[in-house]
Amino acid sequence: MFSDETMTIKPFEVLEVLRSYGFLERYNLVMYCRKNGQVFPFGHESHVCAELSGSLHCGEQCRRVFEKAVNYSLGRKRPVVFRCGTGLLSFAVPFSPDDSMSFCLAGGGVREQSVNLALMEEVARTRNIDAISLLEKLEEIPVVSVADVKEAAAKAYRILSSLHNESLHSRLLDKTMDRLKAAAEISVQIDRSESAEEAVQLLIEALGILFDLPGIAIALKTEDGTGFSVRATLGLPEEPVVISRYNVMELFRHKDRENPILTGRDVRNVFPWEDSESALCMPVKSGDDLLGFIAVCNRELHQRDIRLMELMAGRLSSKLMLLRKEDHGRESCPMADPDMPVYPETGCFTGNKQRSSAGAKRR
Repeated sequence: MFSDETMTIKPFEVLEVLRSYGFLERYNLVMYCRKNGQVFPFGHESHVCAELSGSLHCGEQCRRVFEKAVNYSLGRKRPVVFRCGTGLLSFAVPFSPDDSMSFCLAGGGVREQSVNLALMEEVARTRNIDAISLLEKLEEIPVVSVADVKEAAAKAYRILSSLHNESLHSRLLDKTMDRLKAAAEISVQIDRSESAEEAVQLLIEALGILFDLPGIAIALKTEDGTGFSVRATLGLPEEPVVISRYNVMELFRHKDRENPILTGRDVRNVFPWEDSESALCMPVKSGDDLLGFIAVCNRELHQRDIRLMELMAGRLSSKLMLLRKEDHGRESCPMADPDMPVYPETGCFTGNKQRSSAGAKRR
């Protein structure tokens, strides 16, 4: 992993712009950089096949394949299309904003229509994976042709070649303003929701679309307070999951870590999702009361996007507190007496009004 906040053009910002293009939406994108002859994946997203890396047991072999392709692309200063160890299609596109450092965009996580069964059997045997489960996983990923991948690499290369600091920041500003407007509209919808389930579902769908997230989950504290129940997921398994209170409290124990980020094995020690390589965890709280949390898997986020997500998480917490007060209010109100008489409008009340009126005249 490599990070450098001193660069004028930041790789995460480049990735954010690239993900807004429809022709790249099928691909998992990772930015590599080469400095002092060494190649590093930039940030926490180290696998191009992020959602599959856990199931495929991607390791040293895949890392070497991608580093070789990145070095080849950077050395020849042109895009290259290649296959990883499991036969999935990928591309590498060079990008050098200045002479001090070279970057390379890697895209993958897609397959051809036909599956090489012999190769899959070999992969399953050497990596000790169930062959049927492996095929089921492969069927879930996008299908493309070699020509599609070549065309995507060529388009990405043209965009990166024309990208400079001013145009990048202009595009990001426009995108941020659009997201800010959308976040305000979503907040209004959350305020209008009639239940916690409706509010959570609104938020998770909005976050997934707004920030193009491959995997996200929202968990809320259980009624007995012993754990946190995952109430909604997007891009992650949907089976019911309750995470222990101890694990969650440990996660948010440090006050100086507003939104802790877990990577590798630490993710799977807390969450049950095997294919998650990283998880940014954002608390949903009111004061010191932790109501729940949001987990964003396999995606590095810019600070401005995190701040927008925090605003929406804050709106969710306000709605949850309001719903809690309404529930307590209903519980504290006395129950209506089922035997309470109901007088017809033309009877007692009409007569009373008439008598009162007559009495007023006499006075």
